[in-house]
Amino acid sequence: MGQLTMYCYQSGESLSPNWVKYSITSPGVNNPYLPSSPYIIDAVDRYWAEDVQILGAWQDWSDAVCVVYRRTVDPMMTLGCRLEFHTNSADGTIEGFARDVAVNLAEPIGTQIARSRRDQHGIVWVAVPEGRHTSEPPIKVLQKIADR
Repeated sequence: MGQLTMYCYQSGESLSPNWVKYSITSPGVNNPYLPSSPYIIDAVDRYWAEDVQILGAWQDWSDAVCVVYRRTVDPMMTLGCRLEFHTNSADGTIEGFARDVAVNLAEPIGTQIARSRRDQHGIVWVAVPEGRHTSEPPIKVLQKIADR
């Protein structure tokens, strides 16, 4: 019999196999594999709303979140990043991780542009080299990109 990969849908959002496994093996404990996209959006809105416009953020099928955004310093460029939360990230909390991500989204790309690539939708995936998977952006995100 093969191995079964479990995904869980909660509030319309898919949660990763690690979230499911951690929830089963550690009941009643704060799950470090919670979807980080709401925390990232909240941190950007709180600290960098004048500098960064989030076009969309979605949980990737792994333990990652994809964020597509624009910055006021280069509003015609649509940027994307794929981020993975680990318990040793930032201060070990999802909130601390989100604050660090918000700062990074607002800062210049710098040398990471050399490790970036543009996809078929015009998104420049920062520090996501050719051959590295990024999930397809949701329709709502693609509509926002098209509405420039």
